[in-house]
This record gives sequence, structure tokens and C-alpha cells, in this order.
Amino acid sequence: MWSFQEPLAKNLPDLAAITKSQAQYVFNLVAQHSQVLLQEESRTARMRGSANKAMQAALSVEGQPVTVSGFWFYLVWFFIILAWLALVAGVYYLCSLAYLEMRGTVRAAGAWPAGGVRDLDNKQFAYGLCSCLEDPWLCFTSFLCTGCRWSDTMRMSGILAYVTGIYLWIGFSVLSFLSTLIAVLALAGVATYYRQEMRKKLGMENGELTYVTDFCSYACCMCCAVAQDARQVEASYAVDRKEIVDIAGELRKEAAPARA
Repeated sequence: MWSFQEPLAKNLPDLAAITKSQAQYVFNLVAQHSQVLLQEESRTARMRGSANKAMQAALSVEGQPVTVSGFWFYLVWFFIILAWLALVAGVYYLCSLAYLEMRGTVRAAGAWPAGGVRDLDNKQFAYGLCSCLEDPWLCFTSFLCTGCRWSDTMRMSGILAYVTGIYLWIGFSVLSFLSTLIAVLALAGVATYYRQEMRKKLGMENGELTYVTDFCSYACCMCCAVAQDARQVEASYAVDRKEIVDIAGELRKEAAPARA
């Protein structure tokens, strides 16, 4: 009796040989293709390295190579800081014009100081740090024109010229673009120093613990501290305190129409 298993059994060795040959062919083909890819990748890497070297040589200054990324990074940042400086200076210029105009109008109307003058002889601030809302106009200028109001206070105290104070605020405003925290702390330190000078001018308590309280006031609420300084000086000026008259006698002439 015939069986299909007999021819199949006879052809099994031939089928095994064919399958092995095909597998070997596929393996060799993959190996050749992989080798070609590796060669192309190596050639591309060499070309890229040569191009980078040529570009660095073209951008080198006195034999010192300059990377493209670093060159453009510093150039862009230079123009950004320059533009920020111009913007800040323009804003302070406009704010100064508005502040000086408003200051003359309010003083001519006799609106400063609002709420009356308190006791100025107890060696402490006569007005609280958070009571600036009692004087709306001064509060307005202290919060919206902080640098202008602080500079005017230092001018009235005979410590700094108005323009010098504005220059300080412009410098710290530019620094805030790079690091806000450092700019705020540095400005608080400078303002603390000048507040101590103002304390000495007005015969107030100064030194020791007042350094800490002044720094914390400026660091935590700079606008309120500026308003507090301004109210103290404006009140001292309104009653013609000897300290203020001796510091800047010309200030009395400036507001003479308001008290006439």
C-alpha cells in the first residue's frame, strides 16, 4: 500500500539544506547592509567635524576660538539689557515730570501733610509703617512713583540730590532684570543706610536695633517705608523744625505760598 510519508521522508535532507542556504544568504545580506550604514555614518561624522573646525577658525579672534552659541548669547543679552536700561530711564524721566508737577500743585493747595502734624520730638517715627492711607496723595506717590518720592525725601533731608537718588533707582531697576531678589535686598540695604542718615539729621533714634527694623521695613514693604519717611520729613518741614531749616533753607522758600 502506497503512503505519502515515503516521498516526504526521502526529500527531508534536501529541504533542510535549502532552508539553511537561504538563512545564510539573508544573514550575509544584513551584515553587508549594516557595514555600509556604519561607513556612511562615519563619513558624515568626519564631515561634520571638519565643518565645525572651519567655522571656529573663521570666528577665532587672535587665535582664540569663539563658539557661535556663546558669541550670539552675549550679544543678544547685551542689547536686551541696553534696551531695558533705556526703557527704565524713560519711565523714570516721565514719572519725575509727573511727580514734580503734582508735588507743586498739591503743595500750593496746602494738602500736605494730611491729617495734621503729630508729635515729632519723641525720637521715633510719628507715623506708623502701615498708616500711609491717612495721607492719600503721599500714599499715591509712594506706591506709583516710589523712586521719585524717595529721592525727593532724601533731597529734603539734605542727604542726596534728587537726580542722584533717581540714578540709584534706575541702577537697581536694571539689576532687577537679572535677579529680582538680589536687587530688592541690595536696594533695601542702601535705603537702610540713608534712612539712618535721615534719622541722624532729624535727631531720631538711630543705630543698633534700628538697623534691623529699617532693613526689614524696606525689604518687606518698600512702598510703605518710603511713605513713612516722606510723612516724617514733610511733617517736620511743615512746622519749620530747626533740623529741616538748617539742612536746606531753600526748601522753605519753595513752599512759602502754601503757608502764606
